[in-house]
Amino acid sequence: MNAARVKPLVIVDDETPYLEMLEQILPEALGCPVYTFSHPLDALARLRELDVGFVVSDYDMPQLNGLDFLQRVHEILPAVPCVMVTGHHVQLKREHYARLPGLRVVLRKPVEWRDLAAVVRKYWSEPALPPPPTSAFYCGA
Repeated sequence: MNAARVKPLVIVDDETPYLEMLEQILPEALGCPVYTFSHPLDALARLRELDVGFVVSDYDMPQLNGLDFLQRVHEILPAVPCVMVTGHHVQLKREHYARLPGLRVVLRKPVEWRDLAAVVRKYWSEPALPPPPTSAFYCGA
């Protein structure tokens, strides 16, 4: 187990039943605490206090969309890797990746908990990737 994984994973999504399921299953699957938030501003208020190691965010949420939320996460904790999940077609451009160096991948909903756990394991300790050369939406691990 990676020593960095003792830090918690934070998941932000406005789908409460999905969050509740992830909060029950992922701590054992990943070997780390998991904190969930249904409102991005609540999550932002707790990031430093929780000493977060990884962030998973939905794209379409009240208060802030996933891109704006992850940009604020980067301002607070610049080294923390992030994953965004979405049920929408999101066209990310080079500028988005430049603003979000912690963003590792965008996953298309629905995302099974096992797939999310595998993506978190894969990207938790990897260094930030350079932005893609052109506009792109990529989905998958």
